[in-house]
Amino acid sequence: MDDVLPWLRDRPYYEGQIVDERRLPGREATDADLDVSDRLAAALSSDGVDRFYRHQAEAIEAVRDGENVVLATPTASGKSLAYTVPAFERAMDHVGTTLYIAPQVALINDQAETLSDLAHSLGFGSRVTVDRYTGRLSQSEKETVRERQPTVLLTTPDMLHYGIMPHAHRLWDWFFERLETIVVDEVHAYRGVFGSHVSLVLRRLNRLAERFDADPQYVCCSATIGNPVEHAATVTNQPEASFRLLTEDDSATGPRQWVVWNPPEKRGGGGQGRRRSHHVETERLFADLVQRGLQTVVFTGSRQVAERYATESGRKLRERGEGELATKIGAYQAALTSDRRRELEAGASTTARSGASGAPARSNSGWTSAGWTRSFWMATRARAWRPSSGRGGQAGARTLPWSRS
Repeated sequence: MDDVLPWLRDRPYYEGQIVDERRLPGREATDADLDVSDRLAAALSSDGVDRFYRHQAEAIEAVRDGENVVLATPTASGKSLAYTVPAFERAMDHVGTTLYIAPQVALINDQAETLSDLAHSLGFGSRVTVDRYTGRLSQSEKETVRERQPTVLLTTPDMLHYGIMPHAHRLWDWFFERLETIVVDEVHAYRGVFGSHVSLVLRRLNRLAERFDADPQYVCCSATIGNPVEHAATVTNQPEASFRLLTEDDSATGPRQWVVWNPPEKRGGGGQGRRRSHHVETERLFADLVQRGLQTVVFTGSRQVAERYATESGRKLRERGEGELATKIGAYQAALTSDRRRELEAGASTTARSGASGAPARSNSGWTSAGWTRSFWMATRARAWRPSSGRGGQAGARTLPWSRS
């Protein structure tokens, strides 16, 4: 990465935008032993999981011991295994059910696909079945889900409120009678008015579980926030003392170099104190880095902006005579078809994909830098710094996270 910053400082548009840079060394993973059944171990191994990180093993053991858990580690640290293993074990052993709640349908779709693939690897008769229940399903598709009686059900807070709990005694009694695990993913997203509403929904869920003589555990997955236990307890209406907190990330990462890029002030009358658009700066940086042959990801605030960056950066490259490179830029966001999403993900793991822009809800759920030896991850807002950079540095890749200040 050492050659990139001097090159950027020599670009004709550079006016001192780099205001800070820091380097973080990579680290090796810290593994831990965990006993799982041979059948589940074989399924996990087929998915590339032969060992557990220490924080994963500790979270799984805590769930097995009957504790509520808050796992507040960075993005891409493997939090999903903390609830996947207990959920599958309980389904395989006595058809115990798990309710997975996430704020975005995009995240639910990604998790449903991952969990379904793992359930399929268990083979016939495992009793592990995975289904999603969201507003995007037709009435007949919802009926089919209920008839299948999945042991792992993925839904949103809205659908839990409108489509599941009001019909619990008539349509979902089989599920709540066996409910043992409630997963609240992205629990840090439940704040403000939205968080208050979700907290009331989960309060209803607790009362409903009690009516069915169920006593489910909560597994809350959070970004690195200052008060994860207090926040999770408030959202779920559980005692703070009932939660086991895990914050240490024991996964492997490659070295990272942080750079803060601040757009310069506008020139001319009336421009004093006002800075150039960060969109313009990002599009120009994106196109330059891709043209230099560097794999680059930009995290945006919405899928519309992701599409804009992909379109404008592609146009810039074509104007520079780089038509082939322009075809290797794509927007990775929630509205993609499954085939297009898989195409982008497959390209991301090879040199077939040079650049991508994505909205956080989509990119944080499925994108990975595995197979990238050097990569650039840019966030257009400072609040996206940590979540976006978590996807970089996987599998020993060298990454350079950026942020606009």
